[in-house]
Amino acid sequence: MIKGTICSLKLLEAKDLNCLFDIYQNSSGTEFVEVLSQEVTKANFTRVLFGNQEPEIDVKVFCILYEEDIVGFINLTNISLINRSGFVGSLIVKDECRCKGIGEDAISTLIEYAFNNLNLNRVHTAINDAGNLDSILKSHPYIKHEGTSRESHFEDGKWIDVKRYAVIRKDFNKYMERIGGK
Repeated sequence: MIKGTICSLKLLEAKDLNCLFDIYQNSSGTEFVEVLSQEVTKANFTRVLFGNQEPEIDVKVFCILYEEDIVGFINLTNISLINRSGFVGSLIVKDECRCKGIGEDAISTLIEYAFNNLNLNRVHTAINDAGNLDSILKSHPYIKHEGTSRESHFEDGKWIDVKRYAVIRKDFNKYMERIGGK
């Protein structure tokens, strides 16, 4: 269990899959590109969570806990120990738990875990330009917008831009020192 300020993260267990699939089905969606790029069914949900990679190799999927209940999930895929980097591919929070800071705290907690436990140097993501996650990522002063891939994702009959963000360990550490964090 990894404790954040508002929520906690726990590694996915097989018993959590049905709950997470229900959250996914009943959520108004996610802005992360990885999930948007394919039709999600109960049959392929595990592959979506693990970013279509072998689960035991280079991916971590966490349930997001709030007041002891599972309210969403977040994953870190493409973990490269050689390049010391990882990609946040999915973040889903129950609709009724949005606007409470849970998603923002889950992102911060995952980044801290990636740097302090996995010894990564870089964590990055890509988001659908049409979503509202952009403002959440911009609220973290240590997360930098690295650029926009114009018309790189086709959905619902139109081209969508994808924004790319990253955080580097030294920027995160500098910010944490400044605010007196861990």
